[in-house]
Amino acid sequence: MAQEVRLPHVQGWQITATRKIRSVTCSAQQSATDGQQLYLSVRALPDDGFAWNLQFTSSHRTLTADVQQATASLLVNGAPASTGSVVAIGDSAKRYVRFEFAPLAGSVAAIKPASTVELTAPGLAPLSITALAPLITALEQCQQDGLTPGFWNNATTLCN
Repeated sequence: MAQEVRLPHVQGWQITATRKIRSVTCSAQQSATDGQQLYLSVRALPDDGFAWNLQFTSSHRTLTADVQQATASLLVNGAPASTGSVVAIGDSAKRYVRFEFAPLAGSVAAIKPASTVELTAPGLAPLSITALAPLITALEQCQQDGLTPGFWNNATTLCN
């Protein structure tokens, strides 16, 4: 069982807090726009740290036909900040890619104020993501609020 609270939108992003037995995860998902979708989440860890994850899916990009996975880079203002992977998804009729970066905890401080965040991989044009500061701030606030018992008073119960 899990509890979920949907928070107000932040610049087109739906923020959701999910509480399971020993963890709270706050996530943000941007509405699928023009075949692209971004998902960013943060989960509190037992050692008082946080695990940040980023996924970006695009139907506008495809990997070379015989390549299913490749190394991807996350660049912050042109400098490497994290390494992840890009995965080919779909079938012969519809193919797209998903970039996955986890964990990002060491990079969030650089990503938050950055004017430019790019996802790159061999053979693919860079994908730019902008204006992540309000989103990261909202997820950080969600994590703090999620530690307060009263925050969960209006939660929806889910079977997971």
